[in-house]
Amino acid sequence: MCVFGHANPLIISVLEFYQCDFDIAGTYSRMIPDAEVVKVLCDVLVALNLGNFKVKYNHRKLLDALMDVCGVPEQKFRAICSAIDKLDKTPWAEVRTEMVTQKGLAPAVADRLARCLWHSAFFFFLVFSLHTLATQHTSFLTAM
Repeated sequence: MCVFGHANPLIISVLEFYQCDFDIAGTYSRMIPDAEVVKVLCDVLVALNLGNFKVKYNHRKLLDALMDVCGVPEQKFRAICSAIDKLDKTPWAEVRTEMVTQKGLAPAVADRLARCLWHSAFFFFLVFSLHTLATQHTSFLTAM
């Protein structure tokens, strides 16, 4: 289905994108349905022989937990999320400048955030470090 939406309702710029929605019925442990969806998506893309692809998973609670661990002040989460959302179309240097100069994020925190965002194995770090992180950052336990 083709969808038209606004990234920011106050700014008149219409975005066009394709979207597929579905529901998962039943009772499962946290994150199991999400993992199954990613698995099915990968199976379909491989079967279609479309070549190399990258799945980007947007889970706001995990992103909040990542920002918490990296030292982003909670009151800046939404503002920093809006900057992170620009990474598909904007180079990191510009996004970092926006975070630091316009949104008031400490440069060291922005750099720590970048290391986690760009690290392709971050998810595995998250899973294997969950016990340690959960004792210090309850946002990870909530997200999982």
